[in-house]
Amino acid sequence: MKNNKDTYAVIGLGNPGPAYIDSRHNIGQKIVSMYVDKYNTKFKKQNNLLVASMKIQERQIFCLQSTEFLNNSGKSYYNLINKEGIQNDKIILIADDIDINAGKFLIQKSKSHGGNNGIKSLFNYLNDESLIRIRIGVDRPNINDKPSFEPEEISKWVLSKPSKEEEGNINKILDQAILSIDTIIEFGIDFAMNKYNGLNQ
Repeated sequence: MKNNKDTYAVIGLGNPGPAYIDSRHNIGQKIVSMYVDKYNTKFKKQNNLLVASMKIQERQIFCLQSTEFLNNSGKSYYNLINKEGIQNDKIILIADDIDINAGKFLIQKSKSHGGNNGIKSLFNYLNDESLIRIRIGVDRPNINDKPSFEPEEISKWVLSKPSKEEEGNINKILDQAILSIDTIIEFGIDFAMNKYNGLNQ
């Protein structure tokens, strides 16, 4: 296994197929697709992954999406991460988060999967959980005007499309979220958290 300090994995979580493409759960994939477009790069199929490889200021970046469902995607991500010798603190994981309001996002050093099955699947294969997370707010479902903590309601919520109002709020932060990827890579997570998290309180 290699040990590459200047190699990054940028992972956008989501489910495959047209039925899920605009769902709340696929916002991570959407952001990574936009990031790849920004650098005029294309995804190529590699085993159970879509991989876009690029060099930015002498740093190797692998942008990844899985062709498997979230619950089973961890092994495919891990196989490439392990093959390329990517350190855990150079993994940038972008996913939806129901505990953050739509139109907000937070960058953090991850110590928990937060109930997200896609993140949980990856954590099953990593030695530790010290990766970087960009948490994109999609709101929590409300039942009778109260936040719902029912797994069935939450699953239905994240697998469905946001309302027009929510979508508008989410779209407002997409450019910032994309810029934050480059900020993390160039200046480090602490700088990025100081720059962006204060804007999203």
